[in-house]
Formats: sequence, C-alpha cells, structure tokens
Amino acid sequence: GLASNQEIIESLWGIATPVISLGFPTTTSDINYGPIVIGYNHYFNDKWSVGGLYSNTSLSGSISSTDTPPITAYYKNTYNTVMLRTDYHYLTGHKLQLYSGIAAGVSFTQSKPDKGSTGEKSNATDFAYQLNALGLRYGTDWAIFAEIGFGYNGLLGFGISKKF
Repeated sequence: GLASNQEIIESLWGIATPVISLGFPTTTSDINYGPIVIGYNHYFNDKWSVGGLYSNTSLSGSISSTDTPPITAYYKNTYNTVMLRTDYHYLTGHKLQLYSGIAAGVSFTQSKPDKGSTGEKSNATDFAYQLNALGLRYGTDWAIFAEIGFGYNGLLGFGISKKF
C-alpha cells in the first residue's frame, strides 16, 4: 500500500514539530517499507465477503536539537496490524468485480533507537482501520486488484489475489 495512516501522521508530525516548538527540535521521517498486506476473504455469496488481514509497515526518522553541534537521535517504528474486514461487491461480472469495504482491528507499534542511538524501546497498541471507497478486482481464480481508501493499509493498495 501507499500513503498509509502511519506514514501520513509521521510526515505531518515532521512538519508540525518545528512549527509548534519554534524550530526546536527538527525532525525527519522516512518510509522503509509498507504497508505490506496479506489477507483472506470468505465469500458468503456474490455480493458479500468477510475476512481478515495482517499488515506490516516500517518507518524511521530522526530528531535533531539546535545545539552546536546538533545532537541527533534516530528511531525506527514498526507497525504490526491485524484487522477483520468486510466488503460489499456491487458489480460481480465474470472477470471484473467492483467493491467497497471496511476493516477494523488493532495495531501493535514498536519504537526503538536506530543507527546507534541510545534510548529505550517502547510499545503501543492502537485502534486500526481501513475504509476502502473503491476496490477493483480483475480476473477469475487468480486476479489483480487495486483499492482506493484511507487507513492503515494506505490511500492506494494493489496486488494479486487467489480464489479458493
């Protein structure tokens, strides 16, 4: 996925921190990968499916003081997310499906020092969600898909799927 909730918040935090603190400290944020998603959907009928998914996202960044010379601390955040999802398929052609859906669950976040920085590791548990306004699946048993939404899986998700 691209532009997940976690990535957007990290980017906004990097912009807001210097403004709120009048330039003390400065921050950077980088996307290592993700969200990488794997999931399973059970189709009750042609219109409705329910399933679960797991996603993993990794972000890193730095916080620098304005001292001379500056002191910089590096960190890495890893998000392991588990959600239940349901989709409504409003177009179910032979090869083409259009759908919308929602997912909700929990995200386990681990923050730890990176690149030799000192500090303590911390863990957090947060509510996770994904709202998919539009999903498109093209194929029969094996297919490609793309989803436009907002949440922990990103604004844009894409991949391959298999019906069993």
